[in-house]
Amino acid sequence: MKILNVSPRVAHPLTSGSRVRIFNLLSRLARHHEIRQFSQARRLDLKRLGFQEEVLHAPNYLERRLTDLAGTMLCEWMESSGFGVPVLSGFPLRLQQPRLLREWADWADLVMVEFPWQYAHCRAIAGGKPVVLATHNVQATKARSAGRLTLMERPLAACTDWLEREAVLGADFLFAVSEEDRQGLERQYGIDTAKIAVAPNGADVELYRPAEDGERQALRARLGLPPGPLVVFPAAQRQTPIVEALKWVRRTAELMPEVRFLITGSYQPTPQIEGNVIFTGFVNGYEDYLRASDALLCPMAVGGGTKLKMMDSAATGLPIVTFQETVRGTEFRHGEQVIVVEHNAAALATSLRRVLGDPAEAARLGAAARKCAVEQYDWNNIADQMSRRLEAVLAAHSVREGAAVR
Repeated sequence: MKILNVSPRVAHPLTSGSRVRIFNLLSRLARHHEIRQFSQARRLDLKRLGFQEEVLHAPNYLERRLTDLAGTMLCEWMESSGFGVPVLSGFPLRLQQPRLLREWADWADLVMVEFPWQYAHCRAIAGGKPVVLATHNVQATKARSAGRLTLMERPLAACTDWLEREAVLGADFLFAVSEEDRQGLERQYGIDTAKIAVAPNGADVELYRPAEDGERQALRARLGLPPGPLVVFPAAQRQTPIVEALKWVRRTAELMPEVRFLITGSYQPTPQIEGNVIFTGFVNGYEDYLRASDALLCPMAVGGGTKLKMMDSAATGLPIVTFQETVRGTEFRHGEQVIVVEHNAAALATSLRRVLGDPAEAARLGAAARKCAVEQYDWNNIADQMSRRLEAVLAAHSVREGAAVR
């Protein structure tokens, strides 16, 4: 099967959860199908050493990146505004009508759109071929998850509602990241349950593996990390869910001066130390930083979808302290694979001290989290399930087209 994927973000480097999801699924789908991805670059992508407009990620997986400056700046402004999503990323496609994208739509058997923003243009150029919407959240819900909208955010939220409704109701098939999101889309838009399936977020369970005996200390020495208890929180982007979670991390850190809190990712562009909070900036080998840590603190109370940092950390076998909102839509359960606490810094600190001070309990939680990640959230299995669904969508479409011809 020939699949055209259209995304408002490039697939690599893996600097955000959506990129991680897109790249891992497409690279695995490419083992059985031909994949061409048309994406929109950001300014930081363009500045990155070795940036290429066309990248062959795998023998059957080719990505072409749109580098239009106006479209790039529009998408970047939308994502840095605090709203966090490139709602208007479909407009550059409508205005420019990229010739290559139309040619690839003619080539494809099926078009898969990441997020609802570019759906309308993709439907217009699909030539009657099936169009599948790969959702990452229920966007209408995510837009309001942080509470009251600012004056600037209100029209963006209205635009989000309109674009998501158009895409959800118009697509031939949809993927949701969790059963909760699937039900949310059904309630929000009244769609047929047979039209949507769950393709959860996952982890590379071979790359993200538990630290072996002595490996944690060796990694700390190589990465220049301090001795003593080390708690990690990955912060890839400066978006509202991460900003709010970091407030909880800082409050907890103030109560635990004996512990170092490691913040990995591009939230802070350059390395920086604030008391016992260490910001690494963007890192290569993110899995090594997880493996070097003693626990994950993931106090995310706003945002939608499911959290890839939870899947990666679970696969690494870290004990996890988190909020109920963070495990929503997953198989992680309090007391079994994770510790869930109320919105209280003292409660977070108490639970962290519990796992940091009790190696047996930390090992039990980590082993259970790892088992859940392997059984439920292995990217290989998720991609295989998605492949079968896509093949069924194309087969059903061919049957309908044949019946229409007759």
